[in-house]
Amino acid sequence: MAEPFIFDWDGRALVPATPFDFERCQLFKVGQRLKADRLVKPRSLPSQRKYWVSLSEFVAATECVPTSSHLHNLIKMKTGYVTPAAMPDGSLYWIPDSTAFDKMGQSEFNEFVSKADKWCLETFGAPLLAAQEAA
Repeated sequence: MAEPFIFDWDGRALVPATPFDFERCQLFKVGQRLKADRLVKPRSLPSQRKYWVSLSEFVAATECVPTSSHLHNLIKMKTGYVTPAAMPDGSLYWIPDSTAFDKMGQSEFNEFVSKADKWCLETFGAPLLAAQEAA
């Protein structure tokens, strides 16, 4: 997948955020109309870090699954972040969706983490984010 363009909103126009983005924009002609299929606010690294630290701490405290990656995939499956795939025999196989930066914006990631926190509380009796919020 091509590297996404990053822009800053100056109140009137989208402006390339970095020299790299500006250089890539030079490939277009002045006045050329472009279509953006999706505009998202980039995710913050601190929120990403908080989520993964919370997963690790939760796994260490509960031993509910072998690793934080296992818990991450389980959470996606149990909270509906999946895509169905039809098998030749007609059965469905559920593939966990990606939460990668280019697949999920900040607001969608916040919603996902909120559902993960609630699911952990309902399933294991402890919220996912408890350790991080206490820190």
